[in-house]
Amino acid sequence: MLKEYADNELRRAAARGDSKAVRHLLRAGNDPGDMDNAALRRALKHGHCKIVKMLLASGADISENTAEFLKLAAANKDARSLKMLLRAVKTAIPQTVLNQVLFAAINARNTQAVAVLVAAGANPKADEDRPARVAATAGSVPILEILRRHGADFDAREGEILSNAVNGNHLDATKYILASGVQVNARAHMAVTAAMVLGDSEILEALLDAGGTLQHPYLVTDITARDSVECLLILIRRGCEFHAYAADVAMNAVRHNAPRVLKYVYQHATIPQRARDLELQVAADKSGETILDLLIQHGADPSADDSDSLKRAVKSQKLRFAGKLINAGARIRDLDASAFVATTQAGNWTFLIDLLQRAMPVTGLILSTDQAAIFFRHVSPPAFICDTDGDLLPANIRQERNRFAKINGGAAARKSNDEATFVSRWLTDFMIIQQAGA
Repeated sequence: MLKEYADNELRRAAARGDSKAVRHLLRAGNDPGDMDNAALRRALKHGHCKIVKMLLASGADISENTAEFLKLAAANKDARSLKMLLRAVKTAIPQTVLNQVLFAAINARNTQAVAVLVAAGANPKADEDRPARVAATAGSVPILEILRRHGADFDAREGEILSNAVNGNHLDATKYILASGVQVNARAHMAVTAAMVLGDSEILEALLDAGGTLQHPYLVTDITARDSVECLLILIRRGCEFHAYAADVAMNAVRHNAPRVLKYVYQHATIPQRARDLELQVAADKSGETILDLLIQHGADPSADDSDSLKRAVKSQKLRFAGKLINAGARIRDLDASAFVATTQAGNWTFLIDLLQRAMPVTGLILSTDQAAIFFRHVSPPAFICDTDGDLLPANIRQERNRFAKINGGAAARKSNDEATFVSRWLTDFMIIQQAGA
């Protein structure tokens, strides 16, 4: 029991970097390799090089899991622990193991460890220049420099190393790879496309300046994902057709919720009315309210296609969006009974009451028992006594609403054999009376 306690103390001391406690416990006879070198693992994980040295000097043996321990060391901030482990291994380390550790060091952006591993025999060109590809993805220029000095080919795999740097949004790494003499031509067009999709104007400019090509005239439609007007202007300046594809750019800007690009399009191009109306309908599914405001400001019709944009917004439970559409001219009468269910699910009872007061159609409404119970619990009968302006409704409507007030939550509702059917029938009857008295 005492030994188990002491071994636990050794692991805890190694984890917190307490070198005095570790020295004391080792001198007291604790096994440095207990629990599969647990103390060494913790010292490596937390970067306690002094303790790593103590444990190795006391007999900790990593021969059973050499690759695992080397990877732990490679993930540290420097290479001291890694050097200790490499010296502690009694047999030759296979190059495949060194290559695995090299990838771990690159992913950790540990430049010193990369240098040590390459010097120890790791192959900087392993797996078709995978180290350089990993370094480009990590965006580490110092590591790329080491790999290049040791023979890494930045032109390998059809420009993939360059594309990895671009996809990672690493401007410095991209410029370094370009400066190394990489040929940016038609085969590297993926990097140009990636820069546009990412919306990085500096990287895009660097690629084009180095000889990158624009593969087709409608590339302007690809730059909306990051709302980069700057990239759009670069393409226009370099000869991409804009006006012929302006409607496509606008639609993509709506799909990707890119208000800056959309605003530029509407300021510099003429978009047909039908395209504007379709953009508004897509916006109800895909975009935020800034896009909605821009579209309405530039003439999109919320009532187009039987107020399809309103139907989509309600179905998506974007009720603030729906409210703006109604205020801009979408017709509540174009909704159907599904709008009642969607609004109930959203839990916006104020909005639901407003829709009902404005005679939202509920014909054919079928509610579950749970939906009916929720409606009874949240909708206040007095809300149905006045219209949206606060004026008393005509007598026949007021009488019907009073009938609902007596039923809502009362004995009649509890006695109903089918509360859901009752609510559906009541709402249908009420809307018929509401419309007749309007």
